[in-house]
Amino acid sequence: MRFSAALLLLALAAGCSSSGDTEAAPQDEKKKEEEKTKFEGATALSESDLRELVSRDVKRYKTDPRLPALEDAAFRIAYQYRLEGYDRVRVAPRVEGATVIFQIEEGPRIHLGSVHFDGATVFKSEELRQLVPGRFLGDAPPYSLRLVLQIEEGIIASYRQRGFIDIAVSRKVQPDEDDRMSVTFLIDEGKPYVVAEIRNLPAEPGLHEKTALTLGRPFTPGTPESTEATIVDYYRDHGHPFATARVKPVSDHETGTVALETDVRPGPAVRTGETKITGTVWSRSSFIENRVDIEPGSEFKASALRRAEERLVATNVFKRVHVSPGPFQEETGTVPLEVEVEERETGEASVRGGYGSFEGFRIGADMMGVNIWGGAESIRIGGNVSKVGYRGEADLGVPYLFGTELRLGIAGYWESREYPSYDAVSRGGVLSFSYPWSTKLSTTIGIRHADILTSNVDPSIPPGDLLDYNYTAVFFAPTLDLRDNALAPTQGILLTGEVSYAPGTLLSDIQFWSASGRFSYYFPFPEGIVFATSFQGGVIAPIAGTQEIPIALRYFCGGTNTVRGYKFEAIGPKVNGDPTGGQVFLSLQSEVRFPIWGSLQGAIFSDQGGVWFDRLRVHLPDIRYSVGIGLRFLTPAGALVADLGWNPHPRQGEYPTEFHLSVGFPF
Repeated sequence: MRFSAALLLLALAAGCSSSGDTEAAPQDEKKKEEEKTKFEGATALSESDLRELVSRDVKRYKTDPRLPALEDAAFRIAYQYRLEGYDRVRVAPRVEGATVIFQIEEGPRIHLGSVHFDGATVFKSEELRQLVPGRFLGDAPPYSLRLVLQIEEGIIASYRQRGFIDIAVSRKVQPDEDDRMSVTFLIDEGKPYVVAEIRNLPAEPGLHEKTALTLGRPFTPGTPESTEATIVDYYRDHGHPFATARVKPVSDHETGTVALETDVRPGPAVRTGETKITGTVWSRSSFIENRVDIEPGSEFKASALRRAEERLVATNVFKRVHVSPGPFQEETGTVPLEVEVEERETGEASVRGGYGSFEGFRIGADMMGVNIWGGAESIRIGGNVSKVGYRGEADLGVPYLFGTELRLGIAGYWESREYPSYDAVSRGGVLSFSYPWSTKLSTTIGIRHADILTSNVDPSIPPGDLLDYNYTAVFFAPTLDLRDNALAPTQGILLTGEVSYAPGTLLSDIQFWSASGRFSYYFPFPEGIVFATSFQGGVIAPIAGTQEIPIALRYFCGGTNTVRGYKFEAIGPKVNGDPTGGQVFLSLQSEVRFPIWGSLQGAIFSDQGGVWFDRLRVHLPDIRYSVGIGLRFLTPAGALVADLGWNPHPRQGEYPTEFHLSVGFPF
């Protein structure tokens, strides 16, 4: 028994040893092969790079030991050196036994010296010099024939874009001081050519107007292709999806003009057929057909297909959308519309976090369902919690109501929150209808209802007519968004507003009207600098039997989104150090944002703002202000913002500086 076990152990050991030898063998073999190729005199390029460069040629030589294989390898080495600026390199191969040796004489490294442009009148020398690669760490780029040819091709391309199709460029190269090579480009500009005529163009209404934009303009290498695209696009948008066009330029060297000879084949006139939809799992066919919005039997238009794709993508239901014509049906003269979609996931859950100067760390969670009834509907349930309270909310969105762009929104919430002057528990909901008049302008109308329970109000603070009450208000809210980016705008304007009215009904314990709005403006400067400013304000007034607005509905000012040199809601009239809020507030924020490194930005800002208890007694000298600096780190989900504001005239209970952290730009 012991003898059998010993044999088994020996067999296992032998197997392991054999396996290890097998793995090590290729490595040893590779190392031996590398030792059979040597490079003498190489200092500028590493042996590993050179070995990789010539490996195929050396392998070819080992298979068939003839000199041309090694000469090819030597040429590759010399060419690589010339690309690095070693223009006088010599490479000589030799064989000693089983070893291939490349003797390399590198010579001095040559850099590009002065560059001149003789004969240039259309471009200034400074403009052409932009084609020369810039210096790297203060040193000129290495000189090589490829570099010179690259500059020469850039000169020719620049002239041809101006219509100088006969441009000819030669060069004169001569040594300069300090191992540099100066290059002079000799430019024969020739004459400019312009497009004078388009021949054989069919007499279609509107086609001549579209192609006439080319007439009188410089003829460039891309002119024939762009003219072909214009003709084909016209026909594809007028019932001819299979149209083709060929454009041949005919030059007149004496007059410097070019005539474009066209060969246009419109193909059959086509109307749209039935819509064929593939790739759907949840989405209703009727919903997709409504968004495509192309009637069967209508004239085929390529622009209608592109518009259909845009409308489907805008639903945010699909990862990918492709709308294309199907095979031509000769018997009916139609093409079916093939709509291929790939749907997004219908549900997702997320956890989010943030930090505010008043509420501290905040954590929240959301669960969302999208396309729940196959028509891009969405439902969301979520909430958040922080040291000052919690909030739970749910909302339902039904876009494209009745097949239009009208959107129905239903939302509800429950919130308990501690404010600097009071605590409030509120619950309520909103029923709204939104309509996008364009991609930039939208309006919302709706009804808002809330029950509010207020507590812990300082006895000296005017609480308003009621601490516990409910109200129902109708509202109108327009939005004009002309920004270039919603998360990190650099130019444009954003204008938002809301007007509310709570009449005396059975659902309202108080009556009031209110109006608020915000105007933000962004102006870009060179070097990535952006000036941003935002003005906001609001007014709320009691009506009918209500004498004084409750504290939970008043406006407050101070903090990240109003005046950053103050704590949250710290500006305005106070009682025993607690802000009372008011019927009117104004705030102006301005800052200059500038890049620091990568996604990190800096900012210098100035904020002003004020709150007035009585809307009829607004005293503008009461406005407080602050200045400060900040950092912004841009992420795909928004900016992470840190601001340090300075209050130049602190009052009792105020600090000279306030630090604010937030997610998203202040405005």
